[in-house]
Amino acid sequence: MLSGRRQMLDLARVELTEGLPGSTGEPMVRYSHNLVTWGLGVDSTIQAEKMRWMGPIRYDVGIVLAILAAKRRTATLRLDDRTITDDFTLFLVQNSQTGGSLLPLAPGASMDDGQMDIGILKKMARRDVLKAFGMLKSEGRHVYHPRVDYHRFRTLSIETEQPTAINIDGENIGSTPLRMEVLEHAVRIMRPA
Repeated sequence: MLSGRRQMLDLARVELTEGLPGSTGEPMVRYSHNLVTWGLGVDSTIQAEKMRWMGPIRYDVGIVLAILAAKRRTATLRLDDRTITDDFTLFLVQNSQTGGSLLPLAPGASMDDGQMDIGILKKMARRDVLKAFGMLKSEGRHVYHPRVDYHRFRTLSIETEQPTAINIDGENIGSTPLRMEVLEHAVRIMRPA
């Protein structure tokens, strides 16, 4: 710690409904330091939790099963002053460049720039989702897929007709509607020099 470097860390204040869809949860607030996911990514982690006996490969199996299910997801997404209502595959909000297993989920993200990054996978055919997943595994190149949009924001909301699951920092803990605000330089951390 004496030779370490101080760094500021942004957090996201996330308001959502407690529990996965179908529960009668109350409104709650959580703080995210790394990622918030909606759509296919959450479906795959819910599936993977049922296959813990498989070890780490369960996440790849979970994503393939979620892709094959081809679930339809309609949402209204607000990013700062932009509003988009459409069918989507996935929203992946990141504060850092990598997620679980050091996957390069948001290659342009910075933990202390006062913004979060979001990858928006528009509605895709199964083959396009598989291609984007392969591009993700290949050094985060999914951001170049023609059906992927990449933005930075300070405020975000997700609204859906029916509650849909939300994952915060690896935990499937809530459901839509969701509101998020970036808290710039909310925490000071120490890191190796």
